[in-house]
Order: sequence, then C-alpha cells, then structure tokens
Amino acid sequence: MPINKGGRGKKSPYPTTVKRIPDPLLERVEELINDFYSDEKSTDDQSVLKNPLTNLKSIDESVTHALDILTQNKISKKSTKHCLEKLLQVLYNDDSIKL
Repeated sequence: MPINKGGRGKKSPYPTTVKRIPDPLLERVEELINDFYSDEKSTDDQSVLKNPLTNLKSIDESVTHALDILTQNKISKKSTKHCLEKLLQVLYNDDSIKL
C-alpha cells in the first residue's frame, strides 16, 4: 500500500490520529508504521496491525527503566514523571504503579 502523504483532498482510506510520541518510543512506532504500509493485506483486516504490547517487560523492569530515563536525562519536571507514571499505569492496567 502506498504511503498517503495527505494534503488537500487526499484523505486516507482508513481513520488516522495525530499523537505526540515520546522519543524513546519513536523508533518502535516508526517500525510499526512501516510494517503497516509494507503489509499486502487490506487495511480493513485488523490482523494487519501487530499488537505492540505483546513484548512488554515486567512491571518492575519497566518502572526501573522509567526511573533510569528520568535520572539519566536529568529531567526534574514533575509533569514528566507524572506522564511516565500514567503511561505505565495504562500499559499495564494497574493504577498502583508509582514512580
């Protein structure tokens, strides 16, 4: 399937959404997009999209990795910590995760 670059009057044949992607996840998201466009199946088939959540690490590993990101990049903003915390809570469907 050719990549739809959009523009005036060029609507994708499937629904799209604009999201801000955290830099650590950017490479993985780009791989998913490339897989989507390189797959020969129709976009109506939901099996085209691979589930990115199947390769999740354990909760403890993810929390440790999130804390490493915060300390290595010397990010001291409370909002960043809150966003990472919310992301992990949604990914693991566990509201008890705290950073």
